[in-house]
Amino acid sequence: MGIRKNLLFSFSSGYFQLGLQFVASLFIARLLTPGEFGIFSIAMGVIFLADTLRNFGIVSYVIQEKDLTPARLNTASGLNVLTSYTMAAAVVLLAGPAARFYGEEGVRDVMWLLAVNFLLLPIGATTTAYMRRELMFKKVAAIQMANAATSSISAVFLAYAGYSYMSLAMGNVLATVVTVVLTWRLKPAGLKIRPSLTEVRRVLGFGTLSTVTSLAGETSMRLPSLILGRVIDLESAGLFERASSVIGLFRRLVVNGLAQVTLPHIAAQARKNENVVASVLLTITHLTVVGWPFFLIIALVAPWLIPILYGDQWHDSVPLAQALCVGELFMVPFYLQWQVLVAKGRMSTQTWLTLFGVLVRAPTLVVLAPLGLKIAVLGYAVASVFVAMVYLMVTIRVVGCRPGQLWRALVPSLLVSFCVVLVAALTEWRMHMAHVPNLVKLLVTLCVAVAVWPLGLRLAGHPMLTELRNAMDFLASKLRSF
Repeated sequence: MGIRKNLLFSFSSGYFQLGLQFVASLFIARLLTPGEFGIFSIAMGVIFLADTLRNFGIVSYVIQEKDLTPARLNTASGLNVLTSYTMAAAVVLLAGPAARFYGEEGVRDVMWLLAVNFLLLPIGATTTAYMRRELMFKKVAAIQMANAATSSISAVFLAYAGYSYMSLAMGNVLATVVTVVLTWRLKPAGLKIRPSLTEVRRVLGFGTLSTVTSLAGETSMRLPSLILGRVIDLESAGLFERASSVIGLFRRLVVNGLAQVTLPHIAAQARKNENVVASVLLTITHLTVVGWPFFLIIALVAPWLIPILYGDQWHDSVPLAQALCVGELFMVPFYLQWQVLVAKGRMSTQTWLTLFGVLVRAPTLVVLAPLGLKIAVLGYAVASVFVAMVYLMVTIRVVGCRPGQLWRALVPSLLVSFCVVLVAALTEWRMHMAHVPNLVKLLVTLCVAVAVWPLGLRLAGHPMLTELRNAMDFLASKLRSF
């Protein structure tokens, strides 16, 4: 199956999940207060860190291993069982101290319930990784969509029934049960995985480094809420998570779909000793032409977007979202660098990069949090600029991209982004002067931005035009086949 068909399945799954989760979040935002959402966010922050240790880099190992023998696959499964049960016990033991640290017993209750996931996930985790290695994205997409549907729908109904922050945890566990059942039903015929530890040294060599890298990355994502929840209050953690969820739309819309396909395909190129520079540059070009306009427009419409979608109780997250948008502009070109370095066997480089990001951002929040939520988040965004500079140097030196090549890959996206934000900003200004209602301003500004984007692609001669034409031709052929 070609990369474009894989991308189609991956993005279809991603958009389906995003659509469900987005609609569910609109209901959840009105059923839970920022404080209640903050309780769940704090607990999930700890759970995500534990889940990174549970995974132990096994998914990446299975995908990139050049000689994946049955013994190595079984060892990957055995390690996953061992780490999962260990993390389940650790979460149960840490739930009480975490609740006392934040002064909220709800953190303990959420952690206890979510510990059940660690007992269920090993059943299908290695199988799913193997399916991704074999580019079986159609089946993977079906599993992911079922997971999202179960989690979103059940969480909304449970929240409406009055289960507060526990509704989100309950929905999460139910979704894991569905995932395990579907993975068992859709696994490749003849695939037999028997957990063992016969090749433990080889898997440990990759898994240890991968886990350190992933743990640093997960810490970078979860630490802000954990710090703000402790230094300021749980409501601040909830507001930050809401702002982050708006910013995270791009990762869920675009990056997650690309990442699931990029790593296996670049890993395949690396196994054949092919040059990956052209693929990396094209990926950066496509990322930036979507990501830069996205974050610029979100920053522009955030004052109306967040209150309209989530309610006035979330208005204080508007300046947080705008600050985060500015910081993400510098990070967009490097969103998939982790996958590239893993595919090239440079996991240690990514480990140091991720640790550097944590060491820059975390102290910034700790120092600035006592000065207020807005100042702390602004400082966090500024720290991203310094992190992006280091990522740039790695792209040039390690991946092998020359500065001129990288610049030429970015220029078309800069032109498109400038056109989109200029026209959208002028449109917003004219409507503001005419005292147009906020909902109308939001809809018109977004429609103008979407309409100008393809015109900007044509004006800049952007490579994305070719991909759009190929996608249209593919869809047209499928429609004709019906």
